[in-house]
Parts: sequence; C-alpha cells; structure tokens
Amino acid sequence: MVVAVFLLFTTAAFASTLNWNELLIQHFKPSEDQIQTMNGHVSTPEATVTNNGVTVTIKQTIADSQNIYVLYEMTVPESIELNDDIVWEGNYFSLKSEGTGLIQGGASTILRQNKHTRIGLFHKNQTVLNGSNTATLQFEDLTLHQKIYDKNGEYIDLKRIPLAKGEWNLSWDFMIDDTQSIKIEPHTPVSLHGKSKNKVTKIEISPLSIYILVEGSDVLNGLAPIVKFKDGSQLSFNYKSPGKSYTYVNVPSSTNAQGNHLYYVFDHIISPGDVESITIANVTIPVSK
Repeated sequence: MVVAVFLLFTTAAFASTLNWNELLIQHFKPSEDQIQTMNGHVSTPEATVTNNGVTVTIKQTIADSQNIYVLYEMTVPESIELNDDIVWEGNYFSLKSEGTGLIQGGASTILRQNKHTRIGLFHKNQTVLNGSNTATLQFEDLTLHQKIYDKNGEYIDLKRIPLAKGEWNLSWDFMIDDTQSIKIEPHTPVSLHGKSKNKVTKIEISPLSIYILVEGSDVLNGLAPIVKFKDGSQLSFNYKSPGKSYTYVNVPSSTNAQGNHLYYVFDHIISPGDVESITIANVTIPVSK
C-alpha cells in the first residue's frame, strides 16, 4: 500500500537539519521531500511545568486541519521507576480557537522510555485553524494501574495506585502554514441504505489524514470510504490493516439533519497529490488540487 513505502530517516543530525524531532521522523516515516514540504505543519514550542517532582515538557507539535499531535517528555523522581502500566489518570486538551474549554479525551503513545524519562505522543481529532493557535494540555494524577490475577492467571481486577497526585497544566502557541492539503466541497449526492437524501459536502486530504463530511438523513453508520491512489493501490476500511485508523463521529448539529465526520488517520505521512479518487457507497469523487 502506498503509505508503507516511504523512506525512514532516523539520525539526530538529519532531524535537526530538517527541524523535526528525531522521534517524530521515526514514528511517521516521511521522505526527505515530505519533511521539507510539511515544515509548516510542525512547531517547536516552549512549555514546561513541574509538580510533585514530575516535570512535563512540550517538545514539538504537528497538526493538520483536523488533527493535532503533541510530542511531550515526562521526567519523574528516582522514587518512581517507569513502566507501561504507569499512566495519567486523566488528560484534557483544548485549542483557544475552539473556545470550548478543556475537553477530556485523546490518545497517548509511548515512543521512548527508560527508568525515569518517557517521551510520549498525544493525539486528538480536533479542528485546527490555519495560522496562529494556542493549545492547552492538562494531565492529572500519575498512577500505577496494577492488574490483579487469580491463581489460574485470569484477570479479575485493576488496582489504581497513585504515584504523583495533582495537575500538570501546559499552554503554548503554535503555527500552521498548510499549503499541502487538498480541500474540496463536492456537494455530491450519495445513496445510503436505499435512501438518497445525503450529500458528501467536504473532503480534506492532508499528509496526516483524510477527512470527509457526509450530511443527510441516514448517515449514522455504514460509511467506509475507499481511497484510490494514482499508483493503483487503494485504502479501504479494515480493522486489521496496519498504518491507519478509521473513525466516524456523528454531527447532530449538522445543517442537513445530521452528519458524520469520517477520518482515516495515518501512521505514515502520505503525499496528498497521490490520491486519485474517493468512493463512498455509489459515488466516486475525483480528487484534484
């Protein structure tokens, strides 16, 4: 598949030259050309906070119009020895441009870890405006999730052991100068479940994700877009497929009765210009910049 063939550049010197953190390059596996064209998506803010001996520092952000990734580093005192079962009991995120306050949610992946330091990548599907943005990320209560098993090795319970209680609140400014994404508004009718009062109203293809808005009277489920690339490969929804995740979020406030935000989120950078078309149900929409 097209998202799996890009070159991996891993040296710290290479990352520094191109203004990307080394771990972002290892995670997203972009080519050198893709890094150069995506520098407008990457910011290196200055934000750090220490509470109860635990320090959290924002290292870098990478974003498109529908997603934000936050690379952060956490250091803990010698009394705590990190492992994968030590997690934040809560995390909250907001963008000033959204004006909604802190919202619970988002996923965090551990990219590197030793006894007292962890570098993680926080991700959230969120509308991000081109230009200047202010972000706030809050973590709560560093906790050991200790799994309890019976004598036969069967899981029976989860014991939460607080290691460092409190809040770690960070705010920072970052920029997006997005010249790579392809954005179209086809307003194309699409027939779903034998009904045709539905429209594909918006498509946004970025190096990080493909976002589609479908509005209508019968769009609660069953929408799995097929993305065709110019090299003949295609991307279709499959829970077992590596390198992407697929989600849809209902939009009850849609102007056309209801709607669905559909996302393909990539683990690898793609080139938007490589996308030829997107098919939803009975409709194929050609893609051109």
